[in-house]
Amino acid sequence: MIRKVLHPFKKGNAKFHLRYICPSCPLHKRSTRDIKHSGKCYWNKQWKKGNYDSPPVWMGLRNYIRLHILKRPIVVCIKGKIFKGAKV
Repeated sequence: MIRKVLHPFKKGNAKFHLRYICPSCPLHKRSTRDIKHSGKCYWNKQWKKGNYDSPPVWMGLRNYIRLHILKRPIVVCIKGKIFKGAKV
């Protein structure tokens, strides 16, 4: 139920990011989002595929705290496998 309610907000947020924020994302920030070490931002790749339910709504604030306050890389668990982004 909650997923269906949040989906339009996540889709809108993802489309906004793809259009306005992703093109101007600095290289050092983009590398922190490359959790699978494929050379591309994981979220950008997922959103372009239409997978708007990834990442969770709260992830932006959490990532900011981890990267800029705690100075730690982004760590994500996908289907039981842990991926780490680059350090800032």
